[in-house]
Amino acid sequence: MSIALALLLLGGAERKPVPVYTNADLERVSPSRGETGVSSVPAAPPPRPATPGPAPETDRGEDYWRREAERLEEKLAPLRERLDDLRAQVAERRRKPGVRPYSDPQIEAWQRRLTALEGRLREAEDRFLERARRAGALPGWLR
Repeated sequence: MSIALALLLLGGAERKPVPVYTNADLERVSPSRGETGVSSVPAAPPPRPATPGPAPETDRGEDYWRREAERLEEKLAPLRERLDDLRAQVAERRRKPGVRPYSDPQIEAWQRRLTALEGRLREAEDRFLERARRAGALPGWLR
């Protein structure tokens, strides 16, 4: 196919000129600038905070978040101990002769309990970490 035929098929021969805008065009339409909403004012002012309450968590520093992390660890310590005890019971039961190590009903019940307790532990840690992240606490403060 020749170039002339391709241009004709693609409409190259009948192309419309592209408009070019100059500073004179901008000066001509500048009196209508306000009609675009650029100089509009909101109908109502933004709401003010009601009454000053307790300090938001974003104002709390490293000492606060370290204390909170220690408090969480103290709160979760009994749960971690219970998890360790359950794991030990499962391991001990699996070592007993005649016990099916993965299909024993007692082991399965303990495994379900372990899974539930681990979920609670993870959920509590995740809630704390999310709260700290939203408040702007640095990760090193939580260790």
